[in-house]
Amino acid sequence: MGRNRLSFRFLRRAWRAVVAPYGGIDGSPILQAQFEQVEATGVRLAHWFRAVSMLVACSWILARAPILSALYYVGIAAVLVASGYVQSVLARRGVRRHALARYGFILFDAALITTAVLLPNPTVPYDWPIAMQLRLGNYEFLLIFLLLAGLTFSPATVLATGASLGVCWSIGMTLILMRADVFTVSLDALYTINNVDSVLELMLNRHYVSAVVWAQQIVILTILTGILAATAVRSRRLASREVRLAYERANLARYFSPNLARTLATAGEALAHPKQHSAAVLFVDLVGFTRLCEQLAPDDSVTLLQSYYQRCAGTVFAHQGTLNKYIGDAVMATFGIFEQEPRPATRALACAHDL
Repeated sequence: MGRNRLSFRFLRRAWRAVVAPYGGIDGSPILQAQFEQVEATGVRLAHWFRAVSMLVACSWILARAPILSALYYVGIAAVLVASGYVQSVLARRGVRRHALARYGFILFDAALITTAVLLPNPTVPYDWPIAMQLRLGNYEFLLIFLLLAGLTFSPATVLATGASLGVCWSIGMTLILMRADVFTVSLDALYTINNVDSVLELMLNRHYVSAVVWAQQIVILTILTGILAATAVRSRRLASREVRLAYERANLARYFSPNLARTLATAGEALAHPKQHSAAVLFVDLVGFTRLCEQLAPDDSVTLLQSYYQRCAGTVFAHQGTLNKYIGDAVMATFGIFEQEPRPATRALACAHDL
């Protein structure tokens, strides 16, 4: 009972991570904005890789097929590239606002590529059996679009692409098997054949379609979709952790020098243990600041303080010091507080001299 509850909890967590708009990250608005920008960049990257892939595929088709037959597939490739461009434009305008339209284009792409693979080329001058169309090895073109979906950094996009390809391919195969000039053999009936000649005769029949191969294609598509979606979730979690650490370092950099901020960010539990070593404390303030403020406008006083704080921070950080606190026009800086450093008093005096 406990094991079943654990399994359901794991599945529920995985489902939430995948279907959330920003699966695998927390609800921070800053992180969500960052990942929306990353996902939009991924959609544009997928568009460029789609264009390159279609260019390579068209070059291959033009090299091995008559020009009229090749132009049919070149036209389909051009439509797919245009669809990718529209998706990149929508992503630039906002991933969340145009999510429904993007999923519609994913379904359109899946339907178009499935139609191009399953149906014979209409420019072919002879009657090509539709069952033979399945033996040309063109199913792999569907997997290209699944791999392109992985570049979007979005588990939902990967799942939508895999589901669209699987549904469109299954609908197409079902319609083909319903034709009068096509037949298939069940797996049980196939196992009853006890000689190789009968098997070869069946396999080479131009009207035979293997339902077993169809099922195998769907299984492979499902496995690849799951792997790519899990990879996207894992990548987003790792990226979320890195973004969070970057913001923590940025917050530390407001009070500590960049080198010390990096040290504190990676120190872990080392700072939890007490240490004893030499340190120096430096107090700085503006002489006559109170009388000066009485003569200045409020905006000018604030501007003066801001420039003063910036100068103090830059000088203290240049000497590997730490800004402890601001009190009006007073600044408290420390040197050598968090770790043993050589000559902290010397650095404090040098900082005071530069100030």
